[in-house]
Amino acid sequence: MISRSSHAVEEDGAARRMGIDRGRSAPRGEHLDQPPGAATLETGSVLHVVHLGVVPYREACALQQRLREERLAGRAPDTLLLLEHPPVITLGRSFRREHLLAEEATIARRGIELVTTDRGGSATYHGPGQLVAYGIIDLQARGLDLHSYLRLLEEAMLRTLTDYGITAERDARNAGVWVAGSKIGFVGVHVRRWTTMHGCALNVDLDLDPFALMLPCGLQGVAVTSMSHVLASAAKVEQVTPLFAAHFATLLGAPVESSEAAVFRSHPGGARVGSGAVRAPEVHAD
Repeated sequence: MISRSSHAVEEDGAARRMGIDRGRSAPRGEHLDQPPGAATLETGSVLHVVHLGVVPYREACALQQRLREERLAGRAPDTLLLLEHPPVITLGRSFRREHLLAEEATIARRGIELVTTDRGGSATYHGPGQLVAYGIIDLQARGLDLHSYLRLLEEAMLRTLTDYGITAERDARNAGVWVAGSKIGFVGVHVRRWTTMHGCALNVDLDLDPFALMLPCGLQGVAVTSMSHVLASAAKVEQVTPLFAAHFATLLGAPVESSEAAVFRSHPGGARVGSGAVRAPEVHAD
């Protein structure tokens, strides 16, 4: 049975019903050399960056939920989790059965897990070779709104692709990052009291065949690509990851503090930070 959360903001029509248009191109000069909200940042407002390796989807969701509670309570800093997932198709809040093009038993035989999630959007695939970045970010403390944060995620992917000489762009009709009409980067954020979960995924060197088992994001006729496919040579997640992390931190205007995965999993709360910011109510979206 598909769960229904009222707090998701994803890359489907829900974001647009909230007046968040993530698909339009950046205005001239808005490639974020000046981080959004940087003028309102407190000095020393660090970003905790953690490289987790391969993490099952459910485990990553549970970790994000714990971290967000810690962030809301002022016991942890903003955190960026960088990881890959074992093969999994996640089914969001706008998922309909016709968005899957194969029977569940067929998907299971291919070693792909099916997981219902509280994010918006429809069906999405994650697998080894795809860089997944989950941000636990207090938007208000950073001087950001939902629109600017979603644009920041896209911009971090765009800059990372530029590092590899790949020309990518936004699409006026759909969210994410695209190369020659094919989707290469995905965005989606879940927000409670100004504080985010989830984030973005960049196809680096993953097997693209599982995308044929679904309508990606519930959209007909959407092609999907990867950095390795575009470059006609292998790109490596471990090489792409630090580039993305550096761009994300620069755009956020945050100094970076890194942790080893083993240490972080033992003490995920991190350092205590101030909690004096006024909090917003939860965001409700369908």
